[in-house]
Amino acid sequence: MNPSRTLQLSLLLLVSCSDAHAGSGSTARNAPVAAAAIVDEPLAESRRELLDVAFQAASALPIQPHVKTRSRAQGEVVEACFELAQPKRALGYAEKIENWRRGVAYAEYALYCAEHGDPSAAGKYVEVANEVHDKSVKENIQEWQADTIREAVAKAQARLEGGATAEAAREEPIAPGAVDESIEELEHAAATGNFDATRAALQACARLVGRCYPEKDRRSKLEASIQASWSKMPVLIQVEVMNEITGYALDNSDPGHALESIDESRARMEASTWMPQDKIPMLARLALLRHRAGDTGKARGEADAARALFEAERERIPSAERADALRPLAEAYHSMGETPEALRLYAMAVEEGAVNINARPRAEDLVATCCSMALRSIEPDAKLKARIQEIRGGLGDPW
Repeated sequence: MNPSRTLQLSLLLLVSCSDAHAGSGSTARNAPVAAAAIVDEPLAESRRELLDVAFQAASALPIQPHVKTRSRAQGEVVEACFELAQPKRALGYAEKIENWRRGVAYAEYALYCAEHGDPSAAGKYVEVANEVHDKSVKENIQEWQADTIREAVAKAQARLEGGATAEAAREEPIAPGAVDESIEELEHAAATGNFDATRAALQACARLVGRCYPEKDRRSKLEASIQASWSKMPVLIQVEVMNEITGYALDNSDPGHALESIDESRARMEASTWMPQDKIPMLARLALLRHRAGDTGKARGEADAARALFEAERERIPSAERADALRPLAEAYHSMGETPEALRLYAMAVEEGAVNINARPRAEDLVATCCSMALRSIEPDAKLKARIQEIRGGLGDPW
C-alpha cells in the first residue's frame, strides 16, 4: 500500500469530523460573526529577537545548493511563531521561503485565521497555499511533499467550512469507524513491512488516542494495536510514539498511566545499546515527562544522569550532534524550574553548535537553539546574546 494512503484516510477523517460537528444543530456555531483582526499577541522583546536571529540564520543559507535545508529551517521558525501566537510574523517569514514549504506555511496561516475569527483571510490563504501546491507539483516535487501541503490545506479547509474555533475543534466527535479504520491501516502497514507507512499509521493511531483518551475502551483498543504492530520498528520510533501517548495522558490528568508509559519507555531504552548522542535526548525527554507526571525527584536524577553522560562522552559525540543532545536537557531543566542550569546548557549548546567548520550545521543549530529558547521564554544574558549575534554574523563559506 502506498504510504500516502494513510494520509488520504486522515484527510477524509478531518473532513468527516468537521461535517459531523457542523451538522450537530448548534445555531450558535453557525451564526455569522464579524471577522476578528489577526494580530500578533504581546511578546517579550528578547523572544522576538531570538525569532529574528533564528530566521536570519536560516535565510543565510544559500538557495543553491541548500534550498531544502534553508526552507526546512525557515519552516521551523514559522512553526515557533504560530506556537507563540505570532501569526503576522509567521506570515512575513513564510513569504521568504523558496520551495514547497511556503505552501505549508500559508495553509497554517489559513488555519490560524479560521480558528481566530477571520474566515475571509483563511479562504484567501487556502487559495494561495493551493497555488503553491500546484506550482510545486509542476516542478516535480516528491509525492510526500505534495501530500504535506494537501494535509495542511485540508485542515484549514475543514476548519473553515466547519466554522469551528480552536477550542470547539478539540471537542469535535471522532468520525464513525475512525478507530477501526486506523487500526486496520496500521495492521496492513505493519504486515507489509513498509517503514514509512507503518510510522505514519502509528502516528495517526497515537493522535486518535489523544482525541478519544477519556473513552477508555477505544483508547485501550488503539494502544493495544499500536504495541502489537510496532515490533519491527526501531526502538527510537517506539519510544517517540509512547512519549506522544504519555503527553495525552498528562493532558487528561492521568499521571498514573503516564508514569506507567514512561517506565515502559525507559525499560525499552535500557534493553538496547545507544550512542550517547541518541541516548541523552531520549533520557532528557523522559525526565521532562516524568516531572510533568509529578515525580520531580526522580526526573531530576534522570536529567542529572543525562548531563553527566554528556560530560563523560562529549568527545565521542560528533560535533554536529552535540547541541542536539544538549537542547532537550536544557528544556527538561527549564520545565523543572531550574532556569540557571537551563541557561547554562543553552549557552553550551550555542558554543557546541558553533564548532563545525561548515556553516550549514552551524546555522541549523543556531536556528534550533534560538527557537527553543524563544518558546520557553529563556532570556539570554548580555554575554550569550552577543555570542549568538557573533555566530549569526559569522555564517558564510564554506557551507
